[in-house]
Amino acid sequence: MPRPKAPTFDFTPTSLPADHLLVHLGPPQGSNNFSSVDTTGTPRLVELSSKLRGRGAVLVARGDFAFVKLFPADPKGGEERLVGEIVQVLSGKEVRDFKRSGEWPEGFGDPEPVAEEVRPEDSADSESDEGDYYEEDGAADSDQQELDSATAKESA
Repeated sequence: MPRPKAPTFDFTPTSLPADHLLVHLGPPQGSNNFSSVDTTGTPRLVELSSKLRGRGAVLVARGDFAFVKLFPADPKGGEERLVGEIVQVLSGKEVRDFKRSGEWPEGFGDPEPVAEEVRPEDSADSESDEGDYYEEDGAADSDQQELDSATAKESA
């Protein structure tokens, strides 16, 4: 039997229902809870929904973006610590698509760019290091030759 897929929604950052938010997930706080920050910078504690948690279909990491469904406000007026549940975690491709289409909210700015790899042939420092390395190697070879010749003289 194939593994069940995580539920998907047709939300975009500009067409979210009133009780949903786009958040940037922070570090996990235990028991499937995550700290998060919305576009206005308000910190919130959210939990992974039971639908996502039970199926094991989603991996959530610090720095991901997600859609969160907010819980109804407490009628007594008390402030609750847990304010909503994560209903969809956005993939990097979805974030790029939202950025390209102009739907990405300005509160988050640009998602962190992927660091480019530095190739050794592109770096000027690596060439000077290679030269030093080979010089040290050459000195080691000459020391080894001296030891070998001294050992040969002693054995003769």
